[in-house]
Amino acid sequence: MPGLPKLPFLVIGLGVTVLGARLPKELPVEEAESEPAPAAPAPDSPEALAASLGVEPLALELGLELIDLVQPERGGDLLDRVKSLRRNVAMELGIVMPQVHTRDNLDLSSSAYAIKVHDVEVARGEAPRGKLLAIGPNIDQLSGVDTRDPAFGGRAKWIAAELSHQAAVAGVTVVDRSAVVTTHLAEVVREHAGALLSRQDTKLLLDVVKNTNPVVLEEMTAAGLTLGDVQGVLRALLDEGVPVRDLVRIVEALTEQARTGQKDPDGLLEAARITLGSTIGSLYAPEGTLPVITLAPPLEHHLLGALQSGDRGRTLGITAPSAESLVRQLAKLSRDAESRGEVPVVMCSTRLRPALRRLLRPSLPRLAVVGAGEIGASMPVETIGSVNDEAVALN
Repeated sequence: MPGLPKLPFLVIGLGVTVLGARLPKELPVEEAESEPAPAAPAPDSPEALAASLGVEPLALELGLELIDLVQPERGGDLLDRVKSLRRNVAMELGIVMPQVHTRDNLDLSSSAYAIKVHDVEVARGEAPRGKLLAIGPNIDQLSGVDTRDPAFGGRAKWIAAELSHQAAVAGVTVVDRSAVVTTHLAEVVREHAGALLSRQDTKLLLDVVKNTNPVVLEEMTAAGLTLGDVQGVLRALLDEGVPVRDLVRIVEALTEQARTGQKDPDGLLEAARITLGSTIGSLYAPEGTLPVITLAPPLEHHLLGALQSGDRGRTLGITAPSAESLVRQLAKLSRDAESRGEVPVVMCSTRLRPALRRLLRPSLPRLAVVGAGEIGASMPVETIGSVNDEAVALN
């Protein structure tokens, strides 16, 4: 501008230039928009319906009065107890117990709960709010509602929580509602452990063996054993209450059996049980002596001659009256022993054992059957009864 000094304008112009250089540039427009997230399928779409068809291995359904058991803010500790139960089952049986899906069920009575295995109800019980379950020989000294222990079936009584001190003085054991449900769930898991062991669970267990004993898995594969073969043996062991924690020795026994060319389910199971003989003996002889019910030699010889092999293993080819008579005689001897405070097992030929077990399981599921070759020579055995051929109407 005429008459004005140039230096101030030059300084101002330089400052504006520097400031303009430091301002953030306009971000370039992206050449392509990012892909939108896929929309969730409609509730009635084939994809959504297919996803809802899955069956949960293990589920616990609760009536309205039991919802507080799973609410920590109301003092509920049921979920924590279930977590502890999963750890205990792993240590006791050697399997990974499935997650327990817990939900409410308005169709149940308010104080009831139901336990489902593969979406089929297998057990139900009651756990009324404000009550404790009293168990013991002196429960008649307490006022309450008579019932049965949902887990074990013994006499019990629901008493008011305020009577806990009186119960302790009377020598009666009291159990809170969470413990009642958890104990019942534990018994269901033990009873159905075989059914709960999936193919994926079996692979998980074998992967652990592979990491610690890779040669064992290599030899198993070379012997032609499949994942299904191992799962079948583990399920059969669990169905009879035999832990499978010693998986390395079990797989080694199955491998040796398979190398002989005998890979039928009963042969594989027999090999595993012989290997676990000391474990099996300790299950039924807590005091060191095994109380057994035997079969007279003529009867056992006749039953061995009646063995039949099929796709599902060995069975007994005897008439229905003969089978009923045999079951009835064994049931009587078992009840007589239990009345004396003993828990007997049936001992027979190792080859006969699977077929006899299949015959007894529907009527006497808790009566164990052991093979003579499964029990070590060092295990003391006490014969408390015997079934002879004259007591069984053989035809």
